[in-house]
Amino acid sequence: MSNRIKIEQGLNFIEKNLKQKISPKDVAKNSFLSLYYFHRLFRLFTGNSVGEYILKRKTSEALKEILIGQKKIIDIAYDYSFKNPETFSRAVKFYFEKTPSEIKKQNEIQFFENHLIKDLPKIQKMNLEPEMILKKQIHLRGEHYNTKFGIHKNQISLIWYNFVKENKLSTISERENDEEIFGLYYGFENNYFKILIGANLRKNTTRLKKDIIIPVSKYAVFQINGPHPGQIIDAWAYLYLDWQSKKYKLLDKNSFDVKLNKIDSLTKLPVKIYLPIE
Repeated sequence: MSNRIKIEQGLNFIEKNLKQKISPKDVAKNSFLSLYYFHRLFRLFTGNSVGEYILKRKTSEALKEILIGQKKIIDIAYDYSFKNPETFSRAVKFYFEKTPSEIKKQNEIQFFENHLIKDLPKIQKMNLEPEMILKKQIHLRGEHYNTKFGIHKNQISLIWYNFVKENKLSTISERENDEEIFGLYYGFENNYFKILIGANLRKNTTRLKKDIIIPVSKYAVFQINGPHPGQIIDAWAYLYLDWQSKKYKLLDKNSFDVKLNKIDSLTKLPVKIYLPIE
C-alpha cells in the first residue's frame, strides 16, 4: 500500500469523524503509519500538522452550520466535540479572525475545505526507477535556514536562488568540489523545518559546531529533468507518497537533493534527490 493511499485513508477518516473527538494518533493508527512519519507526510501535503488540520476542518464545517442558522452556536460547538463554546470561539477567532457571532452576522467566510487525493502533486519529468547507491560519509557545511510547511514553494526556490546568485558556495573552505550544492532538509517539528544549503567537505576536515555529518548510507537516487521553481517541493511530496519498492524500505532521515552551482540548475538542469533506504 503506497503512502498516497495511506494519506487518503487519513483524510477520509478525519472527514468521517469531524463530530467525534479524534487525535492525530487516531488518524495515524487508521493509516497504519507511525505518528511521527504520518505527521511528516501529512504536513508535506497539506501544509498543516494533523491536529491543526483537524481543528480547521471542524471549525470550518461548524461555521457552515452556523451560517445556515437553524441551530444555536452553543449546540453546534458541542456537536463538533469542542469542550465548551469558549474553546470553539477561540479556535474560530484564531483561524478566521472573527468570532462565530461576527461571522454569522456578516454571513460570509472563506472556508477551509478538505484536501482531496486528486490534489496531491504529480511530477511527470521524473524517473521513478532510481539508481541504488552506497554513499560514503557526507560532511555538510553551509547556510542554515528556518522555514515552515505551507509557505509558497517559490519562497524555498528563492532561498536556493540567492545562495547561488551570491556565490555563497565560494565562502565554504575545504569543499570537496566547486560544482555541487547540497540541500539537506531536517529538524522537522510541528509545522517548521530547517534547510542546510552548502557543500560536502573533504575527508578529515575538522567539524565545526553547525556542520552536519551523515554516516555511510544507502540511497535511492532520483533525477528530475528541467525543474521549474517550486517543482522540487512537489517532487519530494510525490516520492514520499508514491514511490514503492518491494526490495527496499524508505527511511525517514537524512534525505537531501543536489544541484549544480549554476543559476540554470534552479530552472533547467537536472536535480538529484537522495532518499535513504534500508
